[in-house]
Amino acid sequence: MHAPFIVTSRMANHRQIDNNWWSAEYLLHNRQNAYQTIREAFNNQELRQALNAQLVEGALIGRDVLLGREVVVERGAAILGASRILQGKVASEAVVIDCVVQKLSARPRSLLFQIEQLDEQEVVSRPKRLLADIIILDEEIICKVRINLPLDNTSVNETVESNGKNMTLDRLIALSQFSAPYLNGSGAQFRQSLAAQSLEEIFADPGIVARFGDNPILEPISTHPWESKMVYNPAAIRLEGTTYIVYRAFGDDHISRLGLAWSDDGLHIDGRLPHPIFSPQTTYELPDRALQNQRQREKGGCEDPRLTLIGDRVYMTYSAYANVLQIALASLAKEDFIALRHSTGADIATKWRRYGPLFPGRLDRNAVLFPEKIKGQYVLLHRPIIGNRRDIAITFADSLKAPWPDQYETIIQARADKWDSERVGAGTQVLKTRHGWLLIYHGVGIRRGRRSYMLGVALLDRDDPRRVLYRSPEPIFIPSKDYELYGWAPTVVFTNGATVRGKNANELAEDDDEILIYYGGGDRVIGVAWAKLKDILPLT
Repeated sequence: MHAPFIVTSRMANHRQIDNNWWSAEYLLHNRQNAYQTIREAFNNQELRQALNAQLVEGALIGRDVLLGREVVVERGAAILGASRILQGKVASEAVVIDCVVQKLSARPRSLLFQIEQLDEQEVVSRPKRLLADIIILDEEIICKVRINLPLDNTSVNETVESNGKNMTLDRLIALSQFSAPYLNGSGAQFRQSLAAQSLEEIFADPGIVARFGDNPILEPISTHPWESKMVYNPAAIRLEGTTYIVYRAFGDDHISRLGLAWSDDGLHIDGRLPHPIFSPQTTYELPDRALQNQRQREKGGCEDPRLTLIGDRVYMTYSAYANVLQIALASLAKEDFIALRHSTGADIATKWRRYGPLFPGRLDRNAVLFPEKIKGQYVLLHRPIIGNRRDIAITFADSLKAPWPDQYETIIQARADKWDSERVGAGTQVLKTRHGWLLIYHGVGIRRGRRSYMLGVALLDRDDPRRVLYRSPEPIFIPSKDYELYGWAPTVVFTNGATVRGKNANELAEDDDEILIYYGGGDRVIGVAWAKLKDILPLT
């Protein structure tokens, strides 16, 4: 996070250290040597200058360090680099380097290096141990690997566990030196983005939405090839007292399919099918093999479902990714949808009615179908992709049959000076309230110096949903947990479905009702969170 330095033999009692001293490679393989060198800096002014640190009331504090008011630093402690600590204690003889931690307990004679813990989970070190976080790119997934090793016992054969397998330190270090286009830079830049942020920016949380304590509620299953890598971006609908979660699944062949899970209380998963309920079958859902081979990450399929009950049928909008990514529509009779959890894969395929692309050939996604007609017409929110524009639009149609009229009106735009500065997109299906139609949407902007997907709300007029009555000045939900900060796409919370706790689809959401939000974390797992309607909207 800053320039390395050279320690000369005169400065460090004849200890030769090259200019890569501050790197993860050096610290991991020479941790006892590094620890002793920092201890010597208490009595060596030149060494303190090289460390860009100074003595403050008997502690060695880096000039770029930021500490919250609730941080207790004992005499003899060392906090270096661009460390940011909100609260906790750093004991005498503990050494902290480049750590970003909300709550820390650094024990005596311990070394902490590049720990990154942005939520309220306390980080506790142990004496004579090294605790370090290494962020790697493994099988195209960003992972945070926390290692805990003896401080005074190093071996070239040391291994750590990551992503279900053992790796040597050298292999871990090699995987940490990655560059990913979707991060707009390298792994080092991803970490460095925190260094320029204030404590308030790093650790501020809107505090409006509460996460379920047992998140994630759904994770990939390695023995299911069709959902072995990621499960994310879930739709949700509550029918006859059961919440059904239809989620995007991504497996060994990098083709997206849709899976099904269900829950009586909306939180704990009561069942999950071992096979998909919806798979690409048509030319608009799956590209030919040659085009699949050209795509490195996502090769095609059916993505990002959203569910709406209209009359006696459940309608599903989704993104069909063949030659072009476009919106498509399908439906099931309500009784057939409820019976999905008892059906075989072969039975399911015969039940769906496919309508085809709604706007053939148009690059488009994030489609939300309203649950009732407004002034005699069906209503759809979606996001046409035109150049760099990613805004929420609305389209009306006399029939659900495809194609729909090739006309739309933009109603919610990205805001250059707000949290949703880069793009916006419809998230959950709209929920009916006495105040208007509630839309929980996603926005992309910069948070903690990193590009992040966050959630906000908008309120649309009941009789004319083109009118936006309210829009979040700040996000109501931001990525803060490890399962949201790392993954196939890091720093992401992305929702496709919401229900009203204890109510079935299309029942009116009251002010005191809790809205359960189902979301993908890091494009890899699924969580649920909630807030009362009156807490996410300024009701009068």
